[in-house]
Amino acid sequence: MDFFCHCVVDASTICQCTGLKDKNGKLIWENDILSGHIDVEFPEDETRERVVWHENGWCTSEPGYDDYEELDDFDSENFEVIGNKIDNPELLEV
Repeated sequence: MDFFCHCVVDASTICQCTGLKDKNGKLIWENDILSGHIDVEFPEDETRERVVWHENGWCTSEPGYDDYEELDDFDSENFEVIGNKIDNPELLEV
């Protein structure tokens, strides 16, 4: 028996995998929101970043700022995926 399912997909929700994993081993995808506590003097301070493609590579961007940082091993080792911009936009509210 053949089964065919036709689903409508919103193209703006399709994201690519960066190939990197967060500190828990979870794959990091475009539009994911990363959370980390990177200031040892203030461990209660949380840094949140959104994963984006910018110019020639994967980058992160903090809410409220226009600059971009390259997504690299530092992010992989110190940040964890807590959601994504599509399903959890409230996580990016400043």
